[in-house]
Amino acid sequence: MMKSNDVDFSPVKSEKIVHANSHPIIEREFVLLTKLSQDLYRRSFEYLASAHVNVSVIARISTEIKSFLDDEFADKADDTMETIYQECINRLQGESDRLDAVLESNGCADRIRYSSPKKIKVVLRSPADNHFFQCTTLLDDVVSKIDTLWMAGLIRNKVKISNTMMWKQVVAKTINRTIALSNNLRAEIRRKENEYLSNIETQKTNENSIALEKLKSGINAVKDSEEIPDESQHEKLVKSVTADYVEKEIEKESVESSTAVA
Repeated sequence: MMKSNDVDFSPVKSEKIVHANSHPIIEREFVLLTKLSQDLYRRSFEYLASAHVNVSVIARISTEIKSFLDDEFADKADDTMETIYQECINRLQGESDRLDAVLESNGCADRIRYSSPKKIKVVLRSPADNHFFQCTTLLDDVVSKIDTLWMAGLIRNKVKISNTMMWKQVVAKTINRTIALSNNLRAEIRRKENEYLSNIETQKTNENSIALEKLKSGINAVKDSEEIPDESQHEKLVKSVTADYVEKEIEKESVESSTAVA
């Protein structure tokens, strides 16, 4: 038994150190004026941010590591995401410009205020995160102009409500399309992996058949490892870069994103 003044030289069990990747981020503050934009942020942004991370990880892996994924797949992921948001932004901006003309032609110089705007501080981890807030702030802009027309008595209440809900649905549809894109890309990775593995297996079978024929023909290639197909570079790669690997990378970056900034 050790005495109280003895030094304990037994190995100390150290805690596992987790080295998180260091990702680019931007901290931004936004003011959400209307209940519509506040609800969209509260209900959707967490899921959207996760979908954005998924697409970003898929694009990165497709670009960095060539296997059954490639640059074309990375471009498809990025371009589709960009297109989805840009369509929404363009529609909202077009409506905002149209309403400006209506307000000006009717002499509505005063803009209304809202009783309970909400100021939020968020961490943006991808361009898509910023696109989402472009949509929500543009939605606020459009709705505030519709409300201004209503307060000036230029449109009826039912017109105000129907137009407001229409533009809310435009943004909601964009959110749904973005989440669906993330899910579809992950499913396509599984399909591409199965197709790639099937091709590799066929290639390996053909290589083995060729080697066997050479041996039967008396070619002295038994000692030459190049003549007997070993694990090819493609096979080594596909063992490390699989759909499961992509899923683990997505999960890892999602956890890091949620804990990177308090």
